[in-house]
Amino acid sequence: MAKTYPVCTETDKAKIVAWARQFKRRNPDYPLTPHPIGYWCKKVAGKQHRFGKLADPEAALEKWLDQKEDLQAGRQPATEADGVTVRSLAKRYLAASLQRVNDGEIGHTTYRIYKRAVDESCDVLGDRLVSSLQPDDFAKLRKAIAEHLTGHGLKAAITFTRAMFKYGVENHIIDQPRYGTEFKIPGQKALRRLAADKPEKFFDRQQILTMLDRDKIAGYFQRNRVAWRAMILMAVNCGFSSIDISEIPAAVVDLDAGRFQFQRPKTLVDRPGILWPETCAAIREYLKVKPHAKRGHGWRLFINSAGSPWIKQGTADSTRTDVITITFRRYLQRLGFYTRGCNFGTFRHTFATIGSETGERYALERLLGHVADGITERHYIEFVSDDRLKRVTDHVRKWLFRSRCDQCGRHYHAWKPHRCEE
Repeated sequence: MAKTYPVCTETDKAKIVAWARQFKRRNPDYPLTPHPIGYWCKKVAGKQHRFGKLADPEAALEKWLDQKEDLQAGRQPATEADGVTVRSLAKRYLAASLQRVNDGEIGHTTYRIYKRAVDESCDVLGDRLVSSLQPDDFAKLRKAIAEHLTGHGLKAAITFTRAMFKYGVENHIIDQPRYGTEFKIPGQKALRRLAADKPEKFFDRQQILTMLDRDKIAGYFQRNRVAWRAMILMAVNCGFSSIDISEIPAAVVDLDAGRFQFQRPKTLVDRPGILWPETCAAIREYLKVKPHAKRGHGWRLFINSAGSPWIKQGTADSTRTDVITITFRRYLQRLGFYTRGCNFGTFRHTFATIGSETGERYALERLLGHVADGITERHYIEFVSDDRLKRVTDHVRKWLFRSRCDQCGRHYHAWKPHRCEE
């Protein structure tokens, strides 16, 4: 982990210089030297260079690391006066992206993904002029990204980095960069190879029934045991992810009719759903003990015992906190069901896998809240009937709750009484 350095709060110049000298004695590995004129400096190739004010050694160090490669190679670091640098382009691109967040076009999570990709570009390319970048520089950037990302993560990072340069081209800030042949996203063959190495994201019926067992839930979840049973049932019944659980409004759920319809938070696509009787009963049980919601969160169907959302969305500068995923992973570990990549979202994979056996593709896509990707779905199919939606959810319900009679060997369902024939 990179070391962080304190900031001097003194205002008197003499005291700041004294503080900087003491700071240097305590941190002998710090590469810069305090100068009495008030700057951190370093001599490179016989020439003294300034890198920032003494009061902020962290900022000075960042500037030195950005310019280090150019200075040691005998190149003068680029400035705004010379043209558009990678860092100045990144600053403008992130400002435009933040405006899109404020306008509601993209979410904070998407912005943070953009920012990670852009920051890495700045770390690798430094304060170079965009016009000076060559294919070798982009090959170096891809290699740096590939050291910690593979598959779809690498694909996303490269795509978002190219989006920054595309922004500059379309706004006539820079000319088209010369990417060369190496700065490309992984091919479909490479993505399939990586996908084949990953474990299946699927819960079998016995695992789900064990997770729903009241004694198992009560043994692990205490204050929220009723809520967790309802949330797990909602996830396997509707193919809900953790964010769907956290963001579904109470007003869109009709327990008497056993259905709901709302916009999926991720895609803003209208999403209908059919609720099982077991799910409705679990939600009714939860509503009897539902905690008092904190101000501004009373519209949510599910809240935690503190009256707050299960998922804190964060801001452009802070990450999202998904308590559902974190807590559920520990529950899986307690039950011995946890494998790499297995989490609350696995219910969504399970629902889609079993639901696909009905052949009702359009109904399954509506239930999952997917964006229509074909002309027919986007422009001609106006709605999917409840009968088709129910065919999918009933099939998943029968798969989950069916049992085999020990006496006659026949399958029966938990919600129907079974009598062996004489």
